[in-house]
Amino acid sequence: MGNVCMDQTMANIGTAEIYNGTEVVLLGKSGMHEIIANYLADLYGGSPYELLTSISNRVHRQYLKT
Repeated sequence: MGNVCMDQTMANIGTAEIYNGTEVVLLGKSGMHEIIANYLADLYGGSPYELLTSISNRVHRQYLKT
């Protein structure tokens, strides 16, 4: 029997070729593309606040000076 871990995420990348070490942005900005919390919250029917506060401390954060 396996353990259930509630802070894991899988993302469907379609037919793109992704390799170990490839940077993937699930929330934030990369080049001209940006994924904001409001958009993700709309996808699952919640609020941006709920989305952001549900990201556990185990998730690596990288803060960039803009």
